[in-house]
Amino acid sequence: PLDAIFVPISGGGMAAGVAIATRSLSPATRVIAVEPAGKGLGASLEAGRPLWPENLPPLSTLADGCRTAALGRITWPICHELLDRTVVPVTDAQITEAMRLTFDLAKLVVEPSGAMSLAAALAA
Repeated sequence: PLDAIFVPISGGGMAAGVAIATRSLSPATRVIAVEPAGKGLGASLEAGRPLWPENLPPLSTLADGCRTAALGRITWPICHELLDRTVVPVTDAQITEAMRLTFDLAKLVVEPSGAMSLAAALAA
């Protein structure tokens, strides 16, 4: 089985789905959320409750697919239950480096939110 899966997180839908599927198929695999720096999901997971105020403006980040500042009310309980408590924040500079590396080594152009998992793995 895989040791861990790094999943970019915005509103929590994809992360919740990945966590549900992973728990079903490989219960020992950690699902680690990757967030744009400044989101603060890790503190909320540790506290066991959302710590962000309502109606937050979108985050300012290159990863436009992950600009949502808070998880949704439906996805929060799933993410809280199934995601690893380790949350990896990545900066725009780390995302850009992951995009460059993907292009240089694999000749693939990836969008910033898609590069977040690689950025997290490189930071780990």
